[in-house]
Amino acid sequence: MNYYTDAKSKAAEQIRNADILYLPGGMPDRMMERIDDFNLRDAILQFQGVVMGYSAGALIQLQEYHLSPDQDYPEFTYFKGLPILKDFYLEVHYEDSPVQNEAIQRVLEERQKTIYAMVTDRAAIVVDGSKVNFLGDIKVFTP
Repeated sequence: MNYYTDAKSKAAEQIRNADILYLPGGMPDRMMERIDDFNLRDAILQFQGVVMGYSAGALIQLQEYHLSPDQDYPEFTYFKGLPILKDFYLEVHYEDSPVQNEAIQRVLEERQKTIYAMVTDRAAIVVDGSKVNFLGDIKVFTP
């Protein structure tokens, strides 16, 4: 669906009729605002098919996610996402930078949950129930 051209009234129906829900990249906080603007939170949480996400689309699947400082987000911040995934945090576009590593350490100390750092464009995580499988280059940080 396209936020700018599709009717809000049809969006939830499109999700209910889909087999795969793909959440694209971009700015995760803006994506969450648009999900709420279209009243799609319940439709997404009730979706029974395959949910895929890239970058921001992966982050918003987390009950809570963090953003390391970068050009779009100058300060470390936690955000509420969709509680599809609850047991870990993600660091997307991981490049082993000091800023990212400081953010990872902060999350480990404050939230006491594992962080999966996905190396830029070379990683995927597949979650099936309680099973977490890695494809490609994933760094695991534990509290």
